[in-house]
Amino acid sequence: MMFAARKFTLTLLAAGLLAAGAAAQDEDLAPAAADPGPAPTAAKILIPVKIPFQGFLTSDAGVPLDGTVSLGFTLFDAASGGNAVWGPETQSVAVSEGLFQANLGEVVALDPADFTADVSLFLGITVDGGAELSPRTPLLSVPFALSAENATNGGGSGLWSTNGTNVWRAGGRVGIGTAGPQAPLDVWGDVYVQNASFEVRNSTGGRAIYNWAGDQARLRIGGNGAGASNGFAIQGGGNTNLLRVTGNGRVGIGTGAENPATTLDVYGAVTIRGGADIVEGFGTHGDEDVEPGTVMVIDADNAGKLAVSDRTYDARVAGVVSGAGGVQPGIKLGQDGHLDGDLPVAMTGRVYVKCTTENGPIRPGDRLTTASLAGHAMKALDRDRADGAVIGKAMSSLESGTGLVLVLVNLQ
Repeated sequence: MMFAARKFTLTLLAAGLLAAGAAAQDEDLAPAAADPGPAPTAAKILIPVKIPFQGFLTSDAGVPLDGTVSLGFTLFDAASGGNAVWGPETQSVAVSEGLFQANLGEVVALDPADFTADVSLFLGITVDGGAELSPRTPLLSVPFALSAENATNGGGSGLWSTNGTNVWRAGGRVGIGTAGPQAPLDVWGDVYVQNASFEVRNSTGGRAIYNWAGDQARLRIGGNGAGASNGFAIQGGGNTNLLRVTGNGRVGIGTGAENPATTLDVYGAVTIRGGADIVEGFGTHGDEDVEPGTVMVIDADNAGKLAVSDRTYDARVAGVVSGAGGVQPGIKLGQDGHLDGDLPVAMTGRVYVKCTTENGPIRPGDRLTTASLAGHAMKALDRDRADGAVIGKAMSSLESGTGLVLVLVNLQ
């Protein structure tokens, strides 16, 4: 029986998807469902190594055929001539009103390794041992999904392998957003890691970890390997240390040194924008609460502690509690366990001080001393008594009563 080559229609399906065939004639033909193959398991995802297809056969007169025919299939690496990559495979196929269905790979097994991006494949077909129908049918993208078996199960000559639920690649480079990766993983663009840690580790155990601790972001550098206790550095040109943090907690800024000399070792000017005075932490007898701006004197009955001033021209004057008027301390000095306390007392710099006009209105430039009103300062008029009892100089005015005056603290 003779069949017209131009009346033969082939529609290819792969992995349940439709791939375009050659010389599609009847667009109303519905493709048959793909064979799902073996069910996947947790250890291995099985991909059916077959390509389902449908066809439509007519006689020379265009009459749809009924019966059984022998179809031969061969995959070639060229549209004509070339080399056979797979086959030949011969199947007896039932035809009903011109329609038939078969699976490539039913008799001769397909090799997923043959379906690679660098090889174009063409299907040659014969009917009842006759001449090959022309033209050959090119395999388009979907049948090449068979090569996913290599990536999923580590088989064939694929680039990826698996070990349980892990996917890995032994060599080469992967580029995301770039066609020329310069490292094992080269990403051009942002990398978003959600609800997870990001860790960089070397072969000796040193590591840098970024993660979240509760609702707090955390960057941790260290580990148990050689060199892990050596800290880290941010370097500029010539590998010069711009910032150096050692494993024992010392920080060097701008020194260029590998080992900072002190806990904080800075080469260059330091700008403090959050405060305007230098304070030390002191305690009071009974740890009483003292308001910012209060004038403090040395407590003669409790060594190392301070008390609120309560007399005029007191030579025991020590400073002013910092923080009044919204001006906070710039630097706090002290030594934990020896010279420390919770009360920040300014001994130099600009602070707001509680003042009274009991000795007259206060003008900028006036020297101030302790007043009879507890914790307050007043204008110093008696030079002899003011010697050793001056807090500093007023930088703002107070006409009457009590209020805050900006003072440049400079004990005299």
